[in-house]
Amino acid sequence: MNTNNVNKSEEKKATIQEIEFIREVMIYTAFKEGIKSNNTLKISIMLDQLLNKIQKN
Repeated sequence: MNTNNVNKSEEKKATIQEIEFIREVMIYTAFKEGIKSNNTLKISIMLDQLLNKIQKN
C-alpha cells in the first residue's frame, strides 16, 4: 500500500468519526430544540456535506 492510499484511508476514518460525532450532536440538538430548529438544520447541513465528501472518495 503506498503512502497516498494510507493518507486517504486515514482521512476517511477521521471523516467517519466526525460524521458519527456530528450525528450525535444533531440528535441531541433535535431532542433539546426540536427537529425544525435553526441549530438542528445547520448541523444537518454540515452532516450532509460530510456524507457527500465521503461518498466522493
